[in-house]
Amino acid sequence: WDQSSFGTYFFNSVLYTVSVVAGTVLLASLSAYAFARMRFPGKRVLYAGFLVFLFIPIPGAFIPLYLVLSNMGLLDTQLGYILPMINGSLPVAMFILRAFFEQLPRELEEAAFIDGASRLQVFTKIAFPLARPAVATVVILTVLGVWNEYVLASVVFTNQSLLPLQVGLLAFQGSYFSQYGLMMAATTITTLPIVVVYLLFQKHIIRGVMAGAVKG
Repeated sequence: WDQSSFGTYFFNSVLYTVSVVAGTVLLASLSAYAFARMRFPGKRVLYAGFLVFLFIPIPGAFIPLYLVLSNMGLLDTQLGYILPMINGSLPVAMFILRAFFEQLPRELEEAAFIDGASRLQVFTKIAFPLARPAVATVVILTVLGVWNEYVLASVVFTNQSLLPLQVGLLAFQGSYFSQYGLMMAATTITTLPIVVVYLLFQKHIIRGVMAGAVKG
């Protein structure tokens, strides 16, 4: 665990996962609420632009992403990995949350406005709490995506101490290939958290997706 830096890889993955989930939920919920409940110029064009990212192959963006991160001095940094991961998670998260926010009765907002609530208060005290099933879905899907991510980390990081678990597992395999007990333990540690999360929250995934897909 210590000699192989496997503990470092594990805690790196935890840090990246928590950071990306927090950033994705914050930005996706705010933008999804704005697209679902507010009127502003260019709303449909902007939303269509976000949805375009759903159809862009991730490897196709690696070269421009690498150049941008290099020019900004973010290569081989934790922030240089977290920000692109948040950006990649936003389109799906916003799609799910926007569909959910569109179902909320207008009467709830109108009653809150009559009571003197601001738009931000309506979001934080009414809309966001009611969107917990959809938020849970976003959290779980983002956790699955970040924890299992491999390719982007290989592009961004050269410093071994910054590697997440999936990339670190490959380095571990190269060093301990013949020690099958250690290999099995490392593989189990890598996969077990995500299996447990999925088994515990798979109902929330189905419920959240259905809540966001079916309009009442």
